[in-house]
Amino acid sequence: MAGKFFEELTVGQIIDHSLGRTLTEMDNVLFSALTMNTQPLHLNEDFAAKQTQFGRRIVNGIFTLGL
Repeated sequence: MAGKFFEELTVGQIIDHSLGRTLTEMDNVLFSALTMNTQPLHLNEDFAAKQTQFGRRIVNGIFTLGL
């Protein structure tokens, strides 16, 4: 099986891999909807722009972890 166990990773280690893709706004919205994550930081552009330090919506952290 390809990959490493947690114990085999080191701090600062860089892992190069050939596969990649661009995340779109729709990817984030669909993932949030499918996982029933109603956090406005991921779904509501107006809320995220006016009431957060980010100034716009951000990608769901669990989606990032899953990728």
